[in-house]
Amino acid sequence: GFAAGHRQVYTSPIYLSPDADKWGVAYVTPVLVDGDKRSILHYEHAFTVYGEILQNLADRADGALMIVADTGHVIFDSRAQIPIERKGDLEARDDYFASFDLAGLDLAGFREAIGGAESQGQGRITMGEAAHDAAFRVIGPWTLISLQAL
Repeated sequence: GFAAGHRQVYTSPIYLSPDADKWGVAYVTPVLVDGDKRSILHYEHAFTVYGEILQNLADRADGALMIVADTGHVIFDSRAQIPIERKGDLEARDDYFASFDLAGLDLAGFREAIGGAESQGQGRITMGEAAHDAAFRVIGPWTLISLQAL
């Protein structure tokens, strides 16, 4: 947040909040006094805010939506409940989130299979014996994925 420019906001990757005891997202911006960065303004909310919006969209369509963190962890999947509450003393992402694996592909392999672009792509992928239209878009530290069965 301190590195952000004037009137700019840093959006964090998800993290296990020590204050809320759940996975969340932080928004941070520097506070300037006479042109000098003196402190930061920090706001966080539970990651479920994004999940609720995407679940609502997925429920209206005949497909699936996923968010994959740049670490390769699936942090939202409209087809499965992913708990975000702290589990005892566990703090590692691997303790909470599965690694992305779709049709035997990791995230980089999936992106390449449906278009290979750095920030977005669309194409067709076979999962088991069923073909799916697929699309992705990178938004900050996340990759949003849409799947539609044919």
